[in-house]
Amino acid sequence: MLTVTKRSPRIRFEFVPAQKQSTLGGLPALEALAQQFDLWQKIRALPGLD
Repeated sequence: MLTVTKRSPRIRFEFVPAQKQSTLGGLPALEALAQQFDLWQKIRALPGLD
């Protein structure tokens, strides 16, 4: 399992045109990252969102 520290670089996402189209696209990969870093809870906790 990857250890994240304060010195670790931020995750960078790059959206590029796909050579092949799929129904799911990159959703499974984004979901796995979101669960690994508990992003859904962090997004829900943002005060600007309702």
